[in-house]
Amino acid sequence: MTGVQTCALPIFIRGGHTRAANVKDNLLRAPAAALKPVTMGLNLVGKALEILGGVFEPPILTPEQKRDGEIAARERQADVRDQLDHSNATSQRAQERQNHQEQQAARDRQRENERER
Repeated sequence: MTGVQTCALPIFIRGGHTRAANVKDNLLRAPAAALKPVTMGLNLVGKALEILGGVFEPPILTPEQKRDGEIAARERQADVRDQLDHSNATSQRAQERQNHQEQQAARDRQRENERER
């Protein structure tokens, strides 16, 4: 053997060519073959990401589905407004009832004070 080994591949002389030279020649002749395992791995990862990405994409809706969604949203908003109106009316009646009771209690106290005189 002659020369200095500069790569990790072992150098064996066989028929005037080294095994490292044969590997190098094969890589130069068919680079796609050398990259095939890498591209296969990337394709698998790419397919997995594509499938996962499809999970998070919103579905494509038909015009009828869009219209139904808008109608449902308006109905929900109307329901919320109705609930708020009902709640406001209930609290207003409770406040009026409390004011009436306080006024009645004040009148009763005033009558008691007048009777004591």
